[in-house]
Amino acid sequence: IQTTAPQTAQGDPCKDPSVSLVGLPGIDFDRYANICLGMSFAQASAAMQGPSIAGDASCPWYATVLEIADPGLYVAAVSSVDDPGKAIFMFRMTWQSDQASAVAFDAPATPADITVGSTTAQVKAAYPNATVVPLNDPARGPRTQIVVGQPEGTSFVFDVTDGFVTDIYWGTGLSQGVGGELCAL
Repeated sequence: IQTTAPQTAQGDPCKDPSVSLVGLPGIDFDRYANICLGMSFAQASAAMQGPSIAGDASCPWYATVLEIADPGLYVAAVSSVDDPGKAIFMFRMTWQSDQASAVAFDAPATPADITVGSTTAQVKAAYPNATVVPLNDPARGPRTQIVVGQPEGTSFVFDVTDGFVTDIYWGTGLSQGVGGELCAL
């Protein structure tokens, strides 16, 4: 978990391109790093250094943005199944290693400093108005999600397994949680 103090508001770079990303958290309700909701995969590729952001042939609506195979941290951008790659409506960060190692890894975090490896208690303390949603997901099994909504229709969804955040989803249309495998839509 990052130990830096919560960031002060300096504007939203997705609404005002003149706002600098310096000092902003990696995750906010409407963006991941330089990539904003509503961007196409091509626009996201232009906005962020690194490999091109694109889905593969079997899942063209789901594109990896960050991959750190060791220890197992992944961030993806998700667009509509009906119009793959055209407009990102959600991001997903997942931790695919043991949860104890997530606590020590400097993963991107929300403005309230919540990331993979955060505990349920930390999420609830950071977001006291969050809603706990039990999910009986046929694809991934029963688990708990903690949903934090915003007036603009965006949400954070924290997937909690054994008391630790293993996945974070953020974007639009997520107020009831997120179920299923995103490439099995």
